[in-house]
Amino acid sequence: MKLYLLRHGQAVANVHRLVTGTPDDPLTAEGERQARQAQMLLRKCSFDAYVVSHWKRARQTGELATGNNDFFVDRRLGETDAGLVSDWSRAHFEQQHPDFFAYFDPSAKFPGGESHDDLFKRAIMWMKETAAVMPENASVLAVSHMGPISCMLQYALGIPMSLFPRFKPGNASLTYLKVGKKAIPEQIQIVYYAVTPDIVCRDRENV
Repeated sequence: MKLYLLRHGQAVANVHRLVTGTPDDPLTAEGERQARQAQMLLRKCSFDAYVVSHWKRARQTGELATGNNDFFVDRRLGETDAGLVSDWSRAHFEQQHPDFFAYFDPSAKFPGGESHDDLFKRAIMWMKETAAVMPENASVLAVSHMGPISCMLQYALGIPMSLFPRFKPGNASLTYLKVGKKAIPEQIQIVYYAVTPDIVCRDRENV
């Protein structure tokens, strides 16, 4: 399976430096621009399946980047559910819970939410199930978030969740993986990571 992972454009939660924000948080005007620019990353690709997180910022990005609103929504591609503190600022959360990130334990749950281990399990389950049912040469576009994308990359490279997030792909960036039928780490090849429309534009200017 050819798996293309597109991170959403800049969201209101990113600007306000929230813990994660909520599924209802939209893109900013800049995020909408980034999503439209992402068309140049996708225009030479044809996809057999379009999948998107249930979060609004991801759904908006998918529609703007592809002109397609016929995405299959899968909640396993959503960002970490930070529960009661989702819309807190990161600074305020760290003041109230100073040990949460300072002594990071991926099994620790956000108050009323999930743990980063929970995030990892659902993201990898989605990748394995998708690889198993799709034809080997199928191309899948998944519009998701930094958290699930980092989980998939860490899984592929054997990087433990204690180092999460080892990868921080930029807004509206595209990561491309080739994934074997069993989706075990040995069957996953990272073709490229976090390519952005801005990088493509600079490359063209230098040709």
